Amino acid sequence: MMNGSAYEDLVKENAALRSRLREAEDSLEAIQSGQVDALVVSDKSGVRPYTLKSADSPYRLIVENMKQGAVTLSIDGIVLYCNDFFAELLECSVAAVISQNIDAYLAPEDGQAFWPFLNAIQTRGAIYKEFHLYVRKERRIPVYVSGSLIELDEMRVYCLVFTDLRERKQAEAQALALETEKQRTQVLAAFMRDTSHDFRTPISVILTGLSNIERTQDEDKRKEKIRTIEMYVSYLHSVLEKLQHTAILDALKELRLESQPPSVIIQEAIEACEDEAKEKDITLIEELETHIPSICLDADYLYHALVETLRNAIQFSPAGRQVYIRCKRTDENQITIEVTDQGNGIPNEDIPFIFDRFFRGDKSRHVSGGVGLGLAIVKRTVELHKGAVQVESIPGQGTTIRLQLPIKTPTNP
Repeated sequence: MMNGSAYEDLVKENAALRSRLREAEDSLEAIQSGQVDALVVSDKSGVRPYTLKSADSPYRLIVENMKQGAVTLSIDGIVLYCNDFFAELLECSVAAVISQNIDAYLAPEDGQAFWPFLNAIQTRGAIYKEFHLYVRKERRIPVYVSGSLIELDEMRVYCLVFTDLRERKQAEAQALALETEKQRTQVLAAFMRDTSHDFRTPISVILTGLSNIERTQDEDKRKEKIRTIEMYVSYLHSVLEKLQHTAILDALKELRLESQPPSVIIQEAIEACEDEAKEKDITLIEELETHIPSICLDADYLYHALVETLRNAIQFSPAGRQVYIRCKRTDENQITIEVTDQGNGIPNEDIPFIFDRFFRGDKSRHVSGGVGLGLAIVKRTVELHKGAVQVESIPGQGTTIRLQLPIKTPTNP
């Protein structure tokens, strides 16, 4: 039998164990019912609670150390929290950013668009959009912003993630530069392939002609050979001029536009092409509306574009036909210059390519047909005038090239 002291010790130990059991049961019940944000776990160090604070620690470390900006905003745009990466983007300390309005760190052009973005988060849930951060009011950093709206301590807040796009933008720019260089190489290869015969033929004719002139006694034959040489020299000179003009247009980002009446430029272009038209027995017919308003134009470049358009029409018109030059006001914001020939027209399959460089639908045509740069020059010039070029062709009846030019050229933002 146990003595009284031992029995009392067992009773006390049993009571303590029952009390701990009740506490454990109460804790488990509270955890299961969601009353307590914790778990009781057992590991090598024994039994211990795993609280919400403990559970959040790994996620907080992830947010603090991730290579994206994490920001919590109040509904009115006050920065309640940001991680180190976001502060580093702005070249500020975390303490300096917190409590500031997010507007202070957005590029001016993005400020108005950011609030509709936040409003859209409230109605559509998690969304994303590209913006620019404004660093020390000097530099813009492109960022990709994704966000969602959550309830935090009975308060609604925006949780935003800012992804730095500078490396991606740089990679895109490099990829674009490589693609542009690739296209230039392809264009150059196509030019060398398609025009090698055109260069080789005139040079061969010139060299042979010069050699034969010395041995030709007949004066008429000598003059004929000289005229042939002159024709081919003129052709080569024309090709080189077009190549140079094309290179200049490529380098230009914009023209120096001045308000001038287009009718004056049209008349000058017609006069420049009159001799060429007469040689082919082509009649140039003007149909210009009166009171055509002045438009914003670069006289030199528009003149060259009109000359190329007219020469193209003359080239593909049979002898004895007409080429029409029209100018009219299409609407209150635009005029249209049309050049219409009476040639054989352009095959439908060729129309999408006629403004491409070095494109020549008739591969077998004579050297005087050129190297396919004229209409490419026209298109590029009209685009620099913020206009557009259209073509309409009916097989067997002729072709119309339309140069649509704005009366007032829109300015770039």
